[in-house]
Amino acid sequence: NGTYKCISNIDIEDILEDGSCVKSVCEFDITNAIVPIFDYQGIIVSGDHVVYENDKPIRIAESKLSKPYLYQKNKLYCLITDTGKIPINDLVFSDYLDSHNTELNLDIQRIVENKLNRGIHPKVYKPRNTDLIWGFSNKNHSLSELKIGDTISGKKILGKNNSKTELERVGEELQDLREDSRTNNSFFSATYPFVTGDVKHNLNLNINSIVNQDQLAEDRKKDYFYPKSDSKTISLALSTIFSIPLRTVTNFSRTSIQVPVQDELGDMSTNELIWTSISANGNYAFWNNKLKVNGGLTYLSNKGTTPISLYGFKSGADIKVLKGMYASFSGHIQMRDDNSGLSLNTSGFLFSFRYNF
Repeated sequence: NGTYKCISNIDIEDILEDGSCVKSVCEFDITNAIVPIFDYQGIIVSGDHVVYENDKPIRIAESKLSKPYLYQKNKLYCLITDTGKIPINDLVFSDYLDSHNTELNLDIQRIVENKLNRGIHPKVYKPRNTDLIWGFSNKNHSLSELKIGDTISGKKILGKNNSKTELERVGEELQDLREDSRTNNSFFSATYPFVTGDVKHNLNLNINSIVNQDQLAEDRKKDYFYPKSDSKTISLALSTIFSIPLRTVTNFSRTSIQVPVQDELGDMSTNELIWTSISANGNYAFWNNKLKVNGGLTYLSNKGTTPISLYGFKSGADIKVLKGMYASFSGHIQMRDDNSGLSLNTSGFLFSFRYNF
């Protein structure tokens, strides 16, 4: 009807601009994950999502129109519609499933499973009760149809075991499709307040480690490929209050992800992806807080298959115009450094008035 709605507020059975009906709203917790996020023509979207350019599907991360975006929230949302499309303004995105063609999805799943297990693609593929069910309806679903992110009695499904206990024959070959993993999530946090002269400091340290263990490792063949990734994150934050009306916050974080890979010959190794983030922000108050000035520097780098660095600067001010009325302005600029050289990534300026009742 021409109105806009935040994706997190969309309800099942809502009708989108092109008439598509929403069948599911997916919510993902990415607190302990590194998900590449991009600004695609003003739409904030993950890199593996599909958009249609000139009626051809392309991943956001592969589009020349995409710009890396520093996403600082811990939730991601997506939709499943009856048409498989999500229209936004003049853009058309694929929904969460990418494809609603059952035969195509089964064929893709067959190829992926055989590739990971070094098998030969069988000509005949019999669907199993663990295959994904594409699309939704109002009827009850069996356990095999439920997916991570679905809601049952108001509670979200956070994990799923495929319940296989024996090897399964696919075509002429026995394949190990069993899954029984344990995730060990270790977290340490410490805060240390201290004072140097008239300056007060607060130092915070966070260390997080996620390790996945294959509970069936002793029963596997030596050439079994275990696809789970491990990660380690360390972050430091130093906040400082000076005797003058100046406050500063400095942050450092480093996340490394060990991604297991298997080449065409079946040899297994680990690729390490490293994300490093450094930022420094400060604000200063003048005339008994009638004028507040702020500014900051940011640095974000990714060392992995596609190295990239982002350098940013932002500044702004809040001015008390009248009692309860404030004028605010802010601006930012971000530069991108990758294999193609240094270029402007994003920039912007915002001016606004607000009144506090």
